[in-house]
Amino acid sequence: METKDRVNWGVISCARIADGAVIPGIKASSNGRLYAISGKTESKLRDFEKRHNPQKAYDSYEALLSDPNVDAVYIPLPNSMHLEWVVKAAESGKHILCEKPLSLTVEQVKEMQAACEKNGVLLMEAFAYRHNPAIIKVKELLDQGVIGKPALIEGHFSFLPGDENDIRLQKDLGGGSLYDVGSYPINLFRYLTGKQPEEICAQAMMHPKTGVDTNACVVYSYGDGLLGMIHCSFDAVFMNGFTIAGDKGIIEYPGLYHATGHIPIRILRQDPVVQPMQQEEIVRVNCQDNYMLEVEQFGRCILNGEKPRLSLEETMDNLATIKRIHELIGY
Repeated sequence: METKDRVNWGVISCARIADGAVIPGIKASSNGRLYAISGKTESKLRDFEKRHNPQKAYDSYEALLSDPNVDAVYIPLPNSMHLEWVVKAAESGKHILCEKPLSLTVEQVKEMQAACEKNGVLLMEAFAYRHNPAIIKVKELLDQGVIGKPALIEGHFSFLPGDENDIRLQKDLGGGSLYDVGSYPINLFRYLTGKQPEEICAQAMMHPKTGVDTNACVVYSYGDGLLGMIHCSFDAVFMNGFTIAGDKGIIEYPGLYHATGHIPIRILRQDPVVQPMQQEEIVRVNCQDNYMLEVEQFGRCILNGEKPRLSLEETMDNLATIKRIHELIGY
């Protein structure tokens, strides 16, 4: 029996993130092939076909799923549509990489999980930044105790959508800053600490017309002396990054969850006796494109049986936290 060395990818919809990030990642990957695209708007589909040159272009998602040569699909549809198309893809026997947030509730993820297990396919949430070697290095440094016992994790992510019709502002499509940009530090904190907060406090500003959260601050208490602070916003200019402070020093990640090139991680160690004096160390990590790394890792899961970097248990933990925050802010 012939062993495959590449995954034939199909992309469901002509979304911007597919166009600018994931399709280039598939094409650059060592174990993936852009086999098919699909879209419901003729002009956009033809434009995608011209620029990305897939082997097949379908004018319906169903037609793509019916193609037996498609091994895996990437789903970048609006959040509210993820459940429907993950289940349909699973029933079609396709492995699935679905854009974050994977779904809107824990219950929906459980439904997805059941469909995938029934049909023998893999499912992973597309959190590309988690494949970034610099993020992985921060976790290693933290676990090695380079800053001692952590006391505070602070993270933020904001940008201005610039368009009142942006799907991120539509509640019926699963919009809001927490689902979109807040999910990054929420996921990050879960990854770095390996646990969920015991207590949460939150405040948010809501869009006057659509009712989604557009500016939110969240404070975690883990019950062991560790606190977490998150800011996510559609009302502030672009900003992202995070800092971890411990009893022996500080780790500063300079921003850009999707940064490439040589990323400087700043470590500050403080002398406990001479308080103003600090020792600074810069750890530089060479980072390739996160989206390519994500495609390759999921491809290895399909071809070689590697374990997905993001488990569905982790995804459900993140959604459970978002639900707790939504309840506090009245979403």
